[in-house]
Amino acid sequence: RLADWCAVHLVQEDGAVSQLAVAHVDPERVAWARRLQEQYPVDPGSDQGVVRVARTGRPEIFPEVTDEMLVAAARDPEHLAILRLVGLTSVMFVPMIARERSVGVITFVAAESRYRYDERDLELTQELARRAALAVDNARLYDAERTARLQAEEAQVRFRGLFEGV
Repeated sequence: RLADWCAVHLVQEDGAVSQLAVAHVDPERVAWARRLQEQYPVDPGSDQGVVRVARTGRPEIFPEVTDEMLVAAARDPEHLAILRLVGLTSVMFVPMIARERSVGVITFVAAESRYRYDERDLELTQELARRAALAVDNARLYDAERTARLQAEEAQVRFRGLFEGV
């Protein structure tokens, strides 16, 4: 209902941005998009799209995607042909912010529906992204706590072994 295409990128501990998921109603298009991501991964040196939004924490909305925008975003002629084939009409890059830092970006793309995003769409997707960011942040905190607990338990076992040996 919100997009023809949707992608989620997460910011890694080292600051790199990597795609976690991509969605489309057609499973064949999802597989195609994953192959495309392997061929054209996120450029960490880029100053546009998911990298810029992850870095700045500010959303970007493009109510109308023009051919000039596709030309500017394409890395080579083949990439441009693929972008044109998708038929993008409108795009939103929405940051996932938790504890005042960017944990990722959700990209919403209108293509075959020919829908044009507006400020109301951006407000809705920002709330969705905020909730997703909290879930991601909580999962990361849980993993960190679990890792720390396991390390403490291992240290306690080693200490007991040393103590009993003395």
